[in-house]
Amino acid sequence: MQGYNARAVIETLATAVATAKIRRIAYSRGLLMLIGSLACVPAAEVAGPVLPGFLAAFGMAEFLVHAITAFLLYGLFYLHARPALALLAAGYVFSGLVVVPYALFVPGIYPRLVEVPGNSQVSFWIWIVWHTGAPLYILGYALLERAALRIAPGVQALHRWCLWSLAATFAAVVLATLTTVGAADSLPRLIEGNQYDEFRLAPGGVAIIALNLAALIVLAATTRLRTALDLWLAVAVFAGLLDVFLSNLSGARFSVGWYAARVSSLLSGAIVLIAFLHEIQRHYRELARRAATAPDPGRIS
Repeated sequence: MQGYNARAVIETLATAVATAKIRRIAYSRGLLMLIGSLACVPAAEVAGPVLPGFLAAFGMAEFLVHAITAFLLYGLFYLHARPALALLAAGYVFSGLVVVPYALFVPGIYPRLVEVPGNSQVSFWIWIVWHTGAPLYILGYALLERAALRIAPGVQALHRWCLWSLAATFAAVVLATLTTVGAADSLPRLIEGNQYDEFRLAPGGVAIIALNLAALIVLAATTRLRTALDLWLAVAVFAGLLDVFLSNLSGARFSVGWYAARVSSLLSGAIVLIAFLHEIQRHYRELARRAATAPDPGRIS
């Protein structure tokens, strides 16, 4: 497995400098998301159509997007041996896993599959776990990046970091889900039917927004958004911040603001994946250019 020596010469999202052009593109995307979110504010509380199939599709899309992004981030971790990348990948695993019980326990979506006392509260509490845990992973990534930790060379050490981060994240999601389901009947009632007006004005709702904002600020302050990965990650965290803002503002499931928040959530998960796909396409173009300009070994001069 000596291929890991390539980490010194391969430019990836984690090492590529965020150029002025990339910054303009990233900031313009963030501005468009902000404008779109603000445009939804006046109608945020307006009831929209109840589309049970939307949540099922949303959950599947979130799971796939986060799973693929996590896989690619673990690939970067193996190239650069930076624990921060393993933690960031685990954060995407966390979001991809926790969205499954979130979608499953929304009342009326899978009535025959999920029947527990206090069922109406479970999904909302798992949403709180999701949007509390995700920014904590971002904070951990930012702090580890600042510490500039590296893992000693050796495939076994990389495997151990990967497996432990996956196991700990899986255990955290399972524990949070089982705890929430087990205590469902005694949890504070934050939502009645589809309405959660009281939560958005409560300290908990404000705290989740503050935590996501803190994650964005710490990420920007510690990394200076020097690399393309850090820059696009900041845009993703900003989309996540818009998600919790719109969710709190709407005050009800299936409202205009709630649907807009789900779109922001999906964008938050997809932004880094899109950056990866663009990088892969760039490498293909570079390989094609080099192949076109390389001398033909079969040609006799």
